[in-house]
Amino acid sequence: MTIWDIFERTVQRNPGKVALILGNAHQTYQELATVSTQLAAGLLRMGIRPLDRVVLQLPNVLEFVHYYLALTRIGAIPVMALRAHRHTEVRHFIKASGAVAYVIPDVVHNFDYRRMASEMATEFDQLKYVIVVGVANAN
Repeated sequence: MTIWDIFERTVQRNPGKVALILGNAHQTYQELATVSTQLAAGLLRMGIRPLDRVVLQLPNVLEFVHYYLALTRIGAIPVMALRAHRHTEVRHFIKASGAVAYVIPDVVHNFDYRRMASEMATEFDQLKYVIVVGVANAN
C-alpha cells in the first residue's frame, strides 16, 4: 500500500472530519483529498512523472501537506528539506537525488528562497521546474 492508498482509506472513513488546522484555516479529509488530487493533476500536466524526485522545502503551511500528498498520489518521490537548509544542503539533495523539481516558499523570515532556487536551476540541468508557493518573483 502506498501513502496515498492509506490516506484514501482515511478519507473514505472520515470525509467530513477535520484533517488540517492552521490558525483559522482548516480542511476536512475530503477537502484535503480534493485539493491534493487537483494539484497532482497539475503536476502531471507540468511534466512531473512517477519516480521523479522533487525537493520539497516548505515551512509548516497547508501547502506542505498538499504537495506531499500530491507527489505521493502520482508516485513521485518527495525529497524532504528543512526550511533552515540553505545552498550547501539543497545542492546536495538535488545532486544526490537527481531532482527534477524544487518546491519552495517565496520569502520566510527575510530569506528569499526564490534567489536560491534560481541559482540551483542554473547549476543543475535536470532541475526543470521551480515551484514557488507564495508570491512569484517579480524580477
